Amino acid sequence: MAETSFALELFGTPVVWRGEKGGGVEVVWRLRRAFQAVAYLALRENRRADKDELVEAVWPHESAGAIRRNFHPVISDARRSLGRSDAILRRHRAYVLNPEIGWDVDVETFRHLAAAGRGQRATAPQAAYEAWCAAWKLCRGPFLLGTETPWATELRETLRGEYLMLLTSLGTLAVELGERTLALDAYRSVILEDPYEERVHRAVMELYGHEGRRDLVSRQYVRLQEVLKELGVEPLEETQECYQRLMR
Repeated sequence: MAETSFALELFGTPVVWRGEKGGGVEVVWRLRRAFQAVAYLALRENRRADKDELVEAVWPHESAGAIRRNFHPVISDARRSLGRSDAILRRHRAYVLNPEIGWDVDVETFRHLAAAGRGQRATAPQAAYEAWCAAWKLCRGPFLLGTETPWATELRETLRGEYLMLLTSLGTLAVELGERTLALDAYRSVILEDPYEERVHRAVMELYGHEGRRDLVSRQYVRLQEVLKELGVEPLEETQECYQRLMR
């Protein structure tokens, strides 16, 4: 059989490509659960899951009868959508994505680049910067947008934390490398996701202060005050001191 590869974009609205990402043919799914089964397997160790694990991921709230009626038709439909009868193999009671097929999964690549950046941070900061920028570009939105099964929502929250950690680290590194515009973009993206992250507000204020934009320092501080007011607290003393210093 001819060599085949698939690219899975699981950040944001999910898309699966037969061939290269963006340059291949988009896979059309007749059944939503067929895609979910493939996405789940793609992120498992060795792209393999026992039948019970796959059932729990894709049919978490269905009755035993509904699962018996639908499980095999969904797996068959996934194979049909991918265009290969051997795309999903059965190994005893486990199902596995065919290892002879190439599977390019953006979540895996994101995590690989994030880890590579952490490993290079101290000794090769420019390489770390490039790795983290590449990882950021993969994040088109929340993981598996529109899928609300427990495994997807749990992993979505985990990846959200990893994304925010990456952007915060990237912002700090970008400042060190003199890439202040990108640092601002990274920090602002963090604040959009987590407006209560006070240390990131301080980092933004410092960048505005470096530009001599006390008006923007003041605006950022006021924004933080308004956000924290919802929690009934004031900015930390460290933040207040930062603001006063930058406004002198």
